[in-house]
Amino acid sequence: MTDTVGKKISLLLVEDDLPTQDFMRMALGARFEILTAVSAEEARAIVYNQPVDIILMDLSIKGEEDGIQLTKQIRVKEGVKDIPIIALTAHAYDRDRENAIRAGCNAYFSKPFNRKDLLVEIDLLLAARNP
Repeated sequence: MTDTVGKKISLLLVEDDLPTQDFMRMALGARFEILTAVSAEEARAIVYNQPVDIILMDLSIKGEEDGIQLTKQIRVKEGVKDIPIIALTAHAYDRDRENAIRAGCNAYFSKPFNRKDLLVEIDLLLAARNP
C-alpha cells in the first residue's frame, strides 16, 4: 500500500518473537514498509522520532513494559496519539480484548489471525485517518 506520493505506508511491528517478525515481514512486506521493535523502549524511539502510519502491537512484549502500557503512553503523546494501533496477540480471552481496546487499541486480533482480515482492518483504519 502506498500513500498519495507513492511512498510505502510505514507499519511499526512491536513484536519480541523473531520468527513472528519474519512471518509478518513475509505477509505484509510487499504492501508496507515494516519497522520492528522488540521492546517498549525501541518502539518509543521509533514512533517518537520518525513517521509511522500504523502500529501492530503485541500485548506481551518482554521487558518492564507490556503492549498495554506502551499503547497507553502513545495515546497521550501529542503528535503520535492518533496513530491507529492494532493489538495482535496470542492472548485470546475476552478480558484481553477489552483491556486492549480500553488502553487505546483501535482493533484486536488474536494469533493465529487471518491475513486478509488483518489487511482489511488496516485499510479501514488508514482510510479513516486519511479520508
